[in-house]
Amino acid sequence: MVDLAGLCLRSVPDDALRDCSLGLLVGYRVLFIPILEIVYCIFMSSLKMIVPSLVVMACLTYANNGLQADDAGKPTDSSSTASSDAAGLHVQFSLNRPEGNRYRRPYVAVWLEDQENFPVKTQVLWMQTEQPGPRWHRDLTRWYRNDRLRKVAEKTDLIDGISGATRGPGQYEAHFDGTDNQGQPLKPGKYTLCLEVAREHGTYQIIRHDFVWGDQPIEQMALSDNVEMSNVSISYRPISAIGE
Repeated sequence: MVDLAGLCLRSVPDDALRDCSLGLLVGYRVLFIPILEIVYCIFMSSLKMIVPSLVVMACLTYANNGLQADDAGKPTDSSSTASSDAAGLHVQFSLNRPEGNRYRRPYVAVWLEDQENFPVKTQVLWMQTEQPGPRWHRDLTRWYRNDRLRKVAEKTDLIDGISGATRGPGQYEAHFDGTDNQGQPLKPGKYTLCLEVAREHGTYQIIRHDFVWGDQPIEQMALSDNVEMSNVSISYRPISAIGE
């Protein structure tokens, strides 16, 4: 069979082939280079829109894992919206922001124990309940140990029932209204207020203070501070004082 294509090419002068190649190269540059530049510009524009979104998603994941950015705003919410005139025990405290780059929001528990060290009322329980958070619950060593005994007696799970998200640095208040974990009135007598803090890459701290739940008020009283908590104070207004 005759190679017509080969005959045609051999019949074309070398100068003509060179001119044809140059023409194809120029045509490629004129046609395809602008298209590639347009595609590149579209890609870069899309990337500029995607990257900030990824940064936002990363920040949300960062916060969800209990991490706190250096420039994060201080929260304004409180664990209690009760008026300072309401009867019961009011506990004020501030969560500190210790130095360091690897800051994680602490786990916090605030509760009352009776004279037998039984946790009759947990008012504040801030911890991460989704994985990998539960493995660190036991870092609240006293609350966790006593709550295991309470679960046997009361057959309720406070972690599922009253726990809330971890909080960043700021001022907070807890209010004990005179009821126990089951909603029954607390009996008059001596109790111990406990404030426990555990923070990954940080420290473990606990404050314990005895007081009497009775008919004698307690004016604003400062308690000891530590590296995780400061401005800790209590005040108590007897239930019978309402309406007087």
